[in-house]
Amino acid sequence: MLTFFQLSLTLTSKPSRLQLQSLPVMSNLPLDIINDILSRLPVKSLVRFLCVSNRWYILINGQAFIKLHLYRSIESNTDRTLIVQEQNACIPFDYFSVSFHDEIRFGKPLEIHQPLHCSTMSTDILSCCDGLVCIYNQWGEEIAIWNPLIRKYRKLHSEPIEKPPGFSNSWPISLAFGYDKHNDDYKVLRVVRFFNMDKPGKEFEVKVCSIRLQCWKKIEDQWPNKEWSICSDSVFSNGALHWLVAEEGQSPENIVAFDLATEKFWVIRMPIKAPTSCVTCLEVLEGQLCFIMIVDEMYDDVWSMKEYGEESSWTWILDL
Repeated sequence: MLTFFQLSLTLTSKPSRLQLQSLPVMSNLPLDIINDILSRLPVKSLVRFLCVSNRWYILINGQAFIKLHLYRSIESNTDRTLIVQEQNACIPFDYFSVSFHDEIRFGKPLEIHQPLHCSTMSTDILSCCDGLVCIYNQWGEEIAIWNPLIRKYRKLHSEPIEKPPGFSNSWPISLAFGYDKHNDDYKVLRVVRFFNMDKPGKEFEVKVCSIRLQCWKKIEDQWPNKEWSICSDSVFSNGALHWLVAEEGQSPENIVAFDLATEKFWVIRMPIKAPTSCVTCLEVLEGQLCFIMIVDEMYDDVWSMKEYGEESSWTWILDL
């Protein structure tokens, strides 16, 4: 499994001892010039510079600086890394980081230790956003937001699943991760489907965890259609989380979106109805939500939503 992300400084913590040393030349420069210079440096250098002085530590850990550095990294297409998950017969799987210089140059793979390491179950990558990687162990019982470069992470508090009366089973658990720009908060969404083998019908429980507030809350806005089940991995785009959904035994016809700012669901019609024999998925290409249909591993049909939220803007862009 490959996960591609832009590195960031978030989730840093103060070292136990600071080396209160100042660089003689840099210390005479105005703070705005120091800020501008540092914002153009690689993350690895900035992590070392946290120990230069209290002044630099406060500057580099400031939210304004972190946002500026991330913006410049994205704008200049630098600080890019691949996370490679080696899947084999052994549990746990190994993780490696590979620096990504350009389309043909990669750095040497370096093994990295993921914080949810367990000898009896695997840990999977859910998604990444702004250099932060959301990982979870089997069945989503442990979730962590992880910054692989600076080796910092934050585990989410466990949250019980509340089964409604008359339902004895809860499966599967679907998780999604993204950034709420309006509230400047990263969030994890959990959707649980309940059913009973002896009775028709399904129920859903939706909860969201605020990383900033470190707490879960139940979303009262109902799942749009109780006949729909999630049938794809989640995709984050335009401030919302997205899944392909379908009725049992049917191919997907709709996309369910969850706006992280308003915490409301809404439905997007797909550009085309896929045959049941197809493999379908959602991706993001150059900031645009894309629907991909794969037939017999030989034929790809790719559609892009040029104007987010406008179903009429679905545009066919690739036929392989």
